[in-house]
Amino acid sequence: MKPAPNEHPENTQAAPTDTQNTQDHVDSGSVQKLPDRPDRPSPYYVGWKIDGERKKMGFKNAKDRDEKFRELEKAAKRGTLDLVPTRDDLRDWQAFKRATHPTRWQDVVAGWRESGQFSCTTTVAAAVDAFIKGREKRVKEGTINESTVAHQRTDMRRFKDSFGSMKLDEPTAEQIEEWLDDLAPNSNATFNSKLKVVRSFFNGLVDQGLVRESPAASILLRDGSIGEVGINTVAEMAQLFAYAKEHHPEALGRLALEAFAGLRFSSLPAAV
Repeated sequence: MKPAPNEHPENTQAAPTDTQNTQDHVDSGSVQKLPDRPDRPSPYYVGWKIDGERKKMGFKNAKDRDEKFRELEKAAKRGTLDLVPTRDDLRDWQAFKRATHPTRWQDVVAGWRESGQFSCTTTVAAAVDAFIKGREKRVKEGTINESTVAHQRTDMRRFKDSFGSMKLDEPTAEQIEEWLDDLAPNSNATFNSKLKVVRSFFNGLVDQGLVRESPAASILLRDGSIGEVGINTVAEMAQLFAYAKEHHPEALGRLALEAFAGLRFSSLPAAV
């Protein structure tokens, strides 16, 4: 026999929801609604993970917790979850700004390093991986195109191969310039292009306070111009080859490739 309906349905206990159940939690990838903690002033929790580090926030009611959960879900989909601060992060940042006002935080970090209390432990390899990840995130956001990132990715992976085991403050301008020379021995334009990528990498590290100054800043861009381009006449080409045949026969193959095969002069050393 079925039990009689409750004469006062408003008194009927509602079925547990995810906000009332202290055992289950909602999981959305790296963002989670954590089990409730009724023994705490803010019993409704949401948690997320950044690079293996767990973060969480508590709320006094389930509605605010759910709103934060949705906000974190959107950030995770955009790839910006690492930019979402906790209340403790905000309190620490505000306390830091009040304590150091009006000095910029970059200057505070620089002074701390000069005091001898700072030791750089981040490797070039780890920073390059983060740099590439940041660029790929910008591709998804539509603020930079994939072709640009493809070139930067290739250049920085080569940089990682050469300097990856070093700490961020160890590569010198001389070492970096020598590395660039090895990559672009016959093209100032290529040298400049790769230098700009390395500068961007180190400028970002300076902005983050990970290094005090960029070793690439003192490396000068080179003259990438090739002068005014003209077209030789048939008679001039005949004169050129006649002279080369008599005085520099070893150069005939190179001249022929450049004149008739369409190879650029910067590609010729690898072709002959």
